[in-house]
Amino acid sequence: MKLTLSLTLLLTMIPIFIAIVCMPFWTRKTVSFGVTIPRNAYDHPEIKKMRKSYVLISSIFALFVTVAFLVASFIGDELTAGILYPMLIILYIVGNAFIYLPFFQKMRELKEAQPEWHTKSNIITVDTSFRKNKLTYSNKWFILAFTISFITIVVTLIGYDYLPNDIPTRYDFNGDILETVPKTYRSALLLPILQIYMTLLFLFINTVIKNAKQQVEHTEPETSLQRNITFRKRWSLFTIINGTGLIVLLTLLQLALMIPINQQLVAMMLIIFITIVIIWALFLSFTTGQGGSRLKNTTSGNLSHKDGHVIHRDDDKHWKWGIFYVNRNDPSIFIEKRFGIGWTNNWGHPASWIIFLIIILVPIILILVIK
Repeated sequence: MKLTLSLTLLLTMIPIFIAIVCMPFWTRKTVSFGVTIPRNAYDHPEIKKMRKSYVLISSIFALFVTVAFLVASFIGDELTAGILYPMLIILYIVGNAFIYLPFFQKMRELKEAQPEWHTKSNIITVDTSFRKNKLTYSNKWFILAFTISFITIVVTLIGYDYLPNDIPTRYDFNGDILETVPKTYRSALLLPILQIYMTLLFLFINTVIKNAKQQVEHTEPETSLQRNITFRKRWSLFTIINGTGLIVLLTLLQLALMIPINQQLVAMMLIIFITIVIIWALFLSFTTGQGGSRLKNTTSGNLSHKDGHVIHRDDDKHWKWGIFYVNRNDPSIFIEKRFGIGWTNNWGHPASWIIFLIIILVPIILILVIK
């Protein structure tokens, strides 16, 4: 069982490694390591060399983390593997941030050394009809997840007497119970209430995808617009399906407390689900790219040499380390990431901090109230 668990967890780690290693190839071609560049500079020899170096270093780090996980897993037990797994994932993500920073600094220095990149046009294009398009799938699809959550609440209340005297609050990767609290109506309803919270969170993410700041390339506005719409719709579908799937799994976990359902089977289903989500996210990143940058460009052959020298939205001063967007004069709350896939906050907008605190504090308060 230990071997199966370790290999299963490793299979979920590999797509995460691949996603981070390949990140420089999935960002827009007008951005390199968090720094804006003219589009035709993407294939600059020095920048190509930097991308290859990043891939090599990040891959070696991934190999080191993999070996560390396998050795520790085989020496220890299932609990060791379960504890080590999230720790090493966090270590890899944080470690790659430190790998990224020297490349960001080198990219800034390279840009400073290229005076022709600074004298080029700096153009921001806005399509006033952009919001009239169907940018995401409807939030009405979350009615299914809400319905499942409310059914779980009703079933829990009806079957309260069938619940164990101690309600599990934490499991290991084998489905074994690690922590419990005495049965009360509050503790019995913790998971269903978290289901509602998570459904609201997924609904919020879908709304962010719809309302995030648009980025349209001046050289090919129509094609750029369509790519961005496709990008948003694909991730919207990803959010809705996976959000609903997670709610279904949590319902099974709750039902397993009242009726004979193998806890280990539910735990394995959760691991399989997570693996599918990660692989799907990897596939979307590879085929779509940031903002739809990897989608087929039917007009790229008509891109003029002059247009290739245009810098789109040269707002480097508002991007701290090319990762954190801080612009108090920008009314937008959400904007595309520069290094990565998806969206980030405008940390210069007070609403970003309010939203962040709500997302973090609500589940913590719920758990503390129950305990």
